[in-house]
Amino acid sequence: MENEERKSRVAWPPMSMVTSDIDKETQKDIHKLIDDFGIILEDEAQSRGISIFSFPLYKPFNLMAGVTETHVLIVISTTVGTTEQRWLDFQSKPNIPTIEQLKDQTTSCISGILCSDSRLTV
Repeated sequence: MENEERKSRVAWPPMSMVTSDIDKETQKDIHKLIDDFGIILEDEAQSRGISIFSFPLYKPFNLMAGVTETHVLIVISTTVGTTEQRWLDFQSKPNIPTIEQLKDQTTSCISGILCSDSRLTV
């Protein structure tokens, strides 16, 4: 049983509005990265006596995942209504935003629901 891969309890929404310019393989890699992080977070929460349900990752959530040549930025927020997933590939864009710009744009855009405007496009 030790060789079996443990399944994360991340609450991936069964249905979401999805916007993506990231290829499916990269999406799958990021999905696995989030699941792996979820397992680590579950273990830490359990060792500290904290309910995992206090984290947005274990309830329906919105997701914004952006990739550059050197970074992956993942933002997860609680959802109000319909869940949304935005997968953004900045690798082939002429004006790649800095990590700080991505953080600022994402922080100003997320407030329960991810914005559906073009503030996160380059």
